[in-house]
Amino acid sequence: MKIMKQFNRLTVFIIWFLLMSIACILTVVALFVQTRPYIKESSIIIKLLVTQITAMILWAFAIPAQRIGYIILTPFQLSLSSEVFMFFSQLLGDKYWLEKETTNDEYIGMALILLGMVVAKLKYFD
Repeated sequence: MKIMKQFNRLTVFIIWFLLMSIACILTVVALFVQTRPYIKESSIIIKLLVTQITAMILWAFAIPAQRIGYIILTPFQLSLSSEVFMFFSQLLGDKYWLEKETTNDEYIGMALILLGMVVAKLKYFD
């Protein structure tokens, strides 16, 4: 982490953003791969191998992203931003992979999360 503190905040943000994006894409892939017919019909050993390999790759990006995120965000902001990333990746996965429509309540939930991030950043309630 000392190496990351030597970079400017924009560089750290870009690295964090890329790692979080990759982690979210891998999360959506892991969730949706389990719903595919070839996985549903396979043996328990294959199911475990697929999920464990996907999880290992996912955590190889998610853990460094969270550690780097603490340099530029508070823990509360980091938690909320993770929710935002997951929300967007879920929407994109639903639209382009599953070809499923999204509803207004998903967007309202996203707006509430963004409002929470603004409140956390501006520290209205200190």
